[in-house]
Amino acid sequence: MREKISNHKNSTTRLRTVTSKDESLLLRWANDPSVRQMAFNSTEISVEDHKNWFNSKLNDLKSSIYILEDFDTPVGLIRFDFNEEDQYFY
Repeated sequence: MREKISNHKNSTTRLRTVTSKDESLLLRWANDPSVRQMAFNSTEISVEDHKNWFNSKLNDLKSSIYILEDFDTPVGLIRFDFNEEDQYFY
């Protein structure tokens, strides 16, 4: 699935696979007050916890994370996790 989705592009937007260079951006987004307010746990995420989560997702073949960019500016995140037991993505 990663190969089919990554690097999709039109004239102003593109969808690209997350890389290790995106770690701090994702942490900043995750700790944004508006995001924390809507999360199951509203406590700010520590750098160490995020690093552990991020590295596990990068190495998990059942997880795919993409960054949406508009005019080369990151504007959003899409993540798919495959649930093997139920055979679906969420």
